[in-house]
Amino acid sequence: MLKMSCRRNTITGYNGNLNLLVSVIVPAYNEEKNIVRKIENLLQQGYPFMEVIVVNDGSTDKTANLVQSFIEKNSLQHKIKFLSLSKREGKPLAINYGFRYCKGEIIIISDADTILGENALQRIVQHFQDGKVGGVTGKLSMINYGESFSTDLEENYRNIFDILRLGESCMDSTPIFNGALIALRRQLFSPLRSDTIADDTEIALRVREKGYKAIFDYATTVYTFTPKHFISRIKQKVRRAEGIIQSFIRHKDILFRSVYGKYGLIIFPCEFFMFLVSPFLFLLIIFLFPFVLQSRSLSTTQILFVFGTGLVILGLTLFIQKYLLKCSLNNLIKIIATFLEHQIFLIFALFSLLFRKGNVKWERTN
Repeated sequence: MLKMSCRRNTITGYNGNLNLLVSVIVPAYNEEKNIVRKIENLLQQGYPFMEVIVVNDGSTDKTANLVQSFIEKNSLQHKIKFLSLSKREGKPLAINYGFRYCKGEIIIISDADTILGENALQRIVQHFQDGKVGGVTGKLSMINYGESFSTDLEENYRNIFDILRLGESCMDSTPIFNGALIALRRQLFSPLRSDTIADDTEIALRVREKGYKAIFDYATTVYTFTPKHFISRIKQKVRRAEGIIQSFIRHKDILFRSVYGKYGLIIFPCEFFMFLVSPFLFLLIIFLFPFVLQSRSLSTTQILFVFGTGLVILGLTLFIQKYLLKCSLNNLIKIIATFLEHQIFLIFALFSLLFRKGNVKWERTN
């Protein structure tokens, strides 16, 4: 069991001393199975100063009817705004549309197929007592861990993901948010481009770019399902990688900028390397390794370059294990396996972005 701690993330509950109005945007496309449960979950959070804005992104199922019926049946017209786009526009434009109707000082974006843990809204809002904090995200927990080989892989990945996000937040800020729950100050929101793939990462980068902290709160949990089928998992992970890479490239000016402190000099360069440089080096190693074994024509320098590059990539993985996770040999094997899997996803994502026009409309995975 990994022990995670950070002084910034020691909030234990809602102490009732905040009266910030919160606007929760819930983009929804064909969410007839989840949308009512999602609204009920938000209302049960117990945060007294909240409005919910459901944005129906051109759904073709019963999503719209279910939301309207729920509002009328429970007389919640004063608390829930229901907006509907005439055709499917994609999550970025649905968020933009919902923001136009928000009155809150804090804007929260939460996916329709996720459930917030107890006191999640109260916990996340309290971070804004710190004037330096501009955005916060929560921990994503999968309800169906252990259901299949695919869900086991995701559990390994999430363990590493969480410790990295927490470490970055303790140092300064994280460049990667979880789209299931994002909170930011109203004045920091600016319309997302229609072709944005990962709205969560884009928002995290914008918050820090504007001089505020973007942090991960390990104690604030959001529950969802991860794909139980391996092919669905591949599609989801490649899609996710595409979005992060896209946003990293768009905000590459942050790289090595001392004005951003440790974020610009350490955190973002490391993530940029892992997402955009490391996959190409990994691919180069795979391509050259057979030649190293079979060819005698390669110079010593070329051979050392291939093996040296592999050692650098593996060394970063070992660094995470030794100084951040402090885990057993068994966990080290899981970390290396997860790292290698992630590199493969990144390679597919890079080529996908290079050779085809991205589709910004997310598809449901099983």
